Amino acid sequence: VKQEYCAVKVIRNVPKYKAAAKIEVEVLREIGKRDERDEFHCIRLKESFEHEGHACLMFDMYGLSLFDFMKKNHYKPFSLALVQRFAKQMIKAVAFMHELKMTHTDLKPENILLEAPGYVRVVSGDINANTNAANATATATSSCTTKVPVTSAIKLIDFGSTTLEHQYHSTVVSTRHYRAPEIILGTGWSYPCDMWSIGVLLYVMLSKTMPFRAKDIDKLLRQVVKGKFTFTPEDRWRPVSAEARDLITKLLCVDLAKRLTIADVKAHPWCAAAVAKCMATMPKVK
Repeated sequence: VKQEYCAVKVIRNVPKYKAAAKIEVEVLREIGKRDERDEFHCIRLKESFEHEGHACLMFDMYGLSLFDFMKKNHYKPFSLALVQRFAKQMIKAVAFMHELKMTHTDLKPENILLEAPGYVRVVSGDINANTNAANATATATSSCTTKVPVTSAIKLIDFGSTTLEHQYHSTVVSTRHYRAPEIILGTGWSYPCDMWSIGVLLYVMLSKTMPFRAKDIDKLLRQVVKGKFTFTPEDRWRPVSAEARDLITKLLCVDLAKRLTIADVKAHPWCAAAVAKCMATMPKVK
């Protein structure tokens, strides 16, 4: 008998949480059935069971979420190549879900896991260079270095609020800072709300700041509904290409008719660009 460590997600024995767990199991089983080769970057359910009334979902063990990695790295920026690599995988996962008539509804750094734990240190000024992270100077001090994940491979997680096209659409979905204007306004939502969340995600990964930053909740929601944001602070955005900014701007578009679809995003120059250089910057995981 093979013994291995697994991750177990425990959902409390509360009716609304157990209902969400049931949805998540159904979604994960459908994803597993439709993605037999595990190529669409969605976490795979190994088993589900109940323990003392609590729903338990079993998964393979992975690394930190992008949020936790950013936090442990003192919110230093990821390299542009690494963000592009994350984005391409995330877009592939969301495109797959949309093909299955599913809207994730809760895309955020907390719900994206690195496939492997661990990191290497590179000199802070070199994070956008085309050098292999594994060859970074070992003698650099932590004050002038930044952490880089040992792998760029990611898994999308948390399908508890995933909604199928034909299902009832709850009035409020998504985490507040990643919530699309149409959800706030109550005008009806669908796949485009995921595209808005991707826009916020890209903004956060490239700058480590939020596009809408008001501390007061009402002011924050008004900022989102208006869709008014800037690429500041300037020092964090200076290295970011015009193409990346263009993609974010077209994703964070209040007008649903003008907001990019997942197909538009896949065809956008920033996403369609070759990513061989991204792979070259990452060490092999043994």
